[in-house]
Amino acid sequence: MIRATFSVLWLQDDIHSRSVFRDFYNLPYHSCDVIFLGASTTRESYIAPEGFENAGVAAYSLSNGNQALEAVPYLIEEVEKTQHPYLYVIDIRKAILVDDGPYKDYGMRRLTDGMKFSLTRIKCINHLYSCREELGIEGSDLLDLYFGMSLYHSRWVNINEEDFFTPPDVFMGYNIYSETMPLDKSVVEEKNDRCMPLNDYEEGMINDLLEYLDEKGINAVFVYYPAAEENDVKERYNSVMKMLKERGYDCINIEDHADEIGLDYTKDMKNKEHVNVYGAVKITDYLSSRIAEEYEIPDRRNDPFYQTWEESYERFSAEMYKEQKRCS
Repeated sequence: MIRATFSVLWLQDDIHSRSVFRDFYNLPYHSCDVIFLGASTTRESYIAPEGFENAGVAAYSLSNGNQALEAVPYLIEEVEKTQHPYLYVIDIRKAILVDDGPYKDYGMRRLTDGMKFSLTRIKCINHLYSCREELGIEGSDLLDLYFGMSLYHSRWVNINEEDFFTPPDVFMGYNIYSETMPLDKSVVEEKNDRCMPLNDYEEGMINDLLEYLDEKGINAVFVYYPAAEENDVKERYNSVMKMLKERGYDCINIEDHADEIGLDYTKDMKNKEHVNVYGAVKITDYLSSRIAEEYEIPDRRNDPFYQTWEESYERFSAEMYKEQKRCS
């Protein structure tokens, strides 16, 4: 009860972020071959147990809503303490400043409150705090971000029994979302090859990340997931993808492969920015097959050491069966 009370007071976010880090830290050492990093678009697009069943890829989605691109080096540092993946798959959703969510308290805390207390966590908070100051975004004091209890110590007066339930299975970083918002294909895939210049902050942010990856010799591929964006936003993402490719990095635009994947925007979107579970299964099967082949990721199926992924897939399949029965 004491441990549960501390957890409730410490982390003020939906249970998803807490569960993602909890399950990551419980993975067997040196078992993860691929790590997905990114914001909610990654969280809702890649299903690691499905990728394992489809192509034998032992991946984990260490993603959370509003995950800042500037946090990627610190997440890699955290991952490398217990895992040595062949590949990092990085979401470019937050490569442009479309909102200030990653730098608000809730965005920073979704990420850092789930991390174990360590020098890596402190460095990550310090860097995101300096980014916030540079961008002129207001928020809590730095010390409050280190120690969540200082912000939420008085919350005990509002605690009820709902705060103590066990966080659900997140299926290697994924939650099932079956809601559907029918969208016209043209709204999502409106072709626009123009590139709008990035601002100095965005260019600097991307360059800093690429220099880190180059210096550390990190194998990485970048992904743009489907979304119904305004034309000017699409043009800025085009600039990001152009910049990445010029630096020698592969960048997979899922929209360019929608027909091959079999995406149906009238059925596979949760909202304008995220796919639902049916779209996520299709994207996962495509990405897991592609990265397994192009980056020579080992097939871990039928290997007893990877029972964690097999068990996660069994639970995911059972939940999908129940969800399909509910919707039928």
